[in-house]
Amino acid sequence: MFRKSLLTTAVLASLAVTAAAQEAPKPVDLAAEYQSLINTERAFAKKSVDTNPKEAFLAYIADDGVLFAPYPGPGKELWQKLPVPQYTLDWWPTVADISRSADLGWTTGPFVVAFPANGKKIFGYFSTVWRKQADGTWRFVTDMGATMPGEPKREGEPGPLDPAKLGKFTLPADPKEADAALMAADTTLGEKAKDGLEEVYKPLLADNVRLMRQEHVPFVGKEAAMLRLAEEKASNFSSRPSGGGSSKAGDLGYTYGTYERRGERLEGGSYVRMWRREPGDTWKLALEVLSPRPN
Repeated sequence: MFRKSLLTTAVLASLAVTAAAQEAPKPVDLAAEYQSLINTERAFAKKSVDTNPKEAFLAYIADDGVLFAPYPGPGKELWQKLPVPQYTLDWWPTVADISRSADLGWTTGPFVVAFPANGKKIFGYFSTVWRKQADGTWRFVTDMGATMPGEPKREGEPGPLDPAKLGKFTLPADPKEADAALMAADTTLGEKAKDGLEEVYKPLLADNVRLMRQEHVPFVGKEAAMLRLAEEKASNFSSRPSGGGSSKAGDLGYTYGTYERRGERLEGGSYVRMWRREPGDTWKLALEVLSPRPN
C-alpha cells in the first residue's frame, strides 16, 4: 500500500510538472513581433492598392473575423458576397500596440477612399484588431473606422515599442479571468453610461486613449476625450457587447457590440473598443470607435 501511494504521488508530481511546462509562456522577440504586426498592416494596405479592397480583406481577415454591415457579422462571408468595389482604398498605420504575449495587437491610422468615376474622396481613420494565428501569421479579427472632414497628410509612423513591455511576462493565474473581467468592464460601461458619460468613462480611460467619432479626427488623450464626452453628456447612451477576447498575457483585449444614443434624435450602430491592463490593475479603455448605422 505504501509503495502504491509513493507511485501515485510520483505520477501526480510528474503530471503537474508537465502541465506547468505546457502552460509556461514561450519566449518571444517582442520587438520583432511588434514590427511584424506593423509590416502586416502595410502589406494589407499594399494589396488593397495593387489589387482591390475585396481581395485584400479576404486575404487578411481571420476565419472568425467580424465586420459590421452595420451590425456585427461574419466578415469573410460579407466580403465574399460583395462585388469587386469600384473604388480604391489606401491606408497607413501611425499607431500600433501589441500584447506582451505577442498574440494580440492593434493598429490605427488614416485612410483614403477614392472613386475614379467622379473624383470623389472620403477620408478617415481606421482601427484594426489583429490576432496571431496557429501558423504564426497575423490576421485581423475586427476592423472599424470613422470618417473625418479633411484629407490626411501622408506622414506619421508607429512609435517604438514601449520598453516596459520587454520584460518577462507571466500568464494570469486564471486565464479565463482576463476574458471575464474584460467583458464585465465593457458591460458595466454600457449599462452605466446612461447615468452620465463623464463619470463612467473617467476612471476607465487610459492615459493615451483614443476616441473616434464620425466626421472628426481622433480625440487623443484623457483631456481631449473628456472634453468630447462632455459634449455628448446630454445623450442617453448605452451599449452591449457581442464578443471580444484578451491576450494570453491578459494585458490587452478587445470588445465589440452595438450601442444606442437617445437625444434629440435616436442614433444606433456598432462599436469596437481596445482595452489595456497592467498586472494587478483593472482594464482601461485605450480606444473606442463608434460607427452609427445609416439613417
